[in-house]
Amino acid sequence: AQMMPETVKARYEAPVAGVMGPPAAILDYLPLAVLCNKLMDVFNELRECAIISIRMRVTSRVSTLLSFCADRT
Repeated sequence: AQMMPETVKARYEAPVAGVMGPPAAILDYLPLAVLCNKLMDVFNELRECAIISIRMRVTSRVSTLLSFCADRT
């Protein structure tokens, strides 16, 4: 697995008030970190429209995606 350089990792470990993010340890697994960032981008976009009716569809798709990724490791 490709490791994130310590200087980059340190930037993500610094706490930011009011901002939640994934644990910095995820940066040791670059493909997982990229996937996590993409999912966070999607959720941030969805948050602006907040359509409750798509909640189950989004949950199902994310679950399928994560299962697929788990099966590939």
